Amino acid sequence: MQPVSPYQKTQSLYWFARLVDKVRLKKTGRLPDAYFPNLGVGHDEQCLLFLGIKYPDLIAQIEQGFTDEELLAWAYQSGNRPTDLQVLYWNEYMRKRGWRDDGTPIGARFLVVKEQLGLKERADLVTFFDLFEVDEGRA
Repeated sequence: MQPVSPYQKTQSLYWFARLVDKVRLKKTGRLPDAYFPNLGVGHDEQCLLFLGIKYPDLIAQIEQGFTDEELLAWAYQSGNRPTDLQVLYWNEYMRKRGWRDDGTPIGARFLVVKEQLGLKERADLVTFFDLFEVDEGRA
């Protein structure tokens, strides 16, 4: 089973729902093995850093059965509570990761992932979100 789209928001925040969904899917044995190496790192880690929380602490909260909204409220209380402007910047940063990042480690990683997914020739795919959507059959 694929995790939810990176575009799915919890309140107004991108990625958090996907981060939480991957943990839940792994716990129930429904997360494909290909996702395991990136749990808690990469985009997940960026989200955790933005919120000022630690992955094991989030997992402990998820295991208590809280909803995404309750988990985000916990994160805001335990870590950082971003302003609306910071959330806007975060969403745009995440939505555009990989786009015009030529010559950077992110840009290099984007090209590697694009090739690994067999999408190297797809000029229309310019962000990680694009890759995830196509790879997971949503686009």
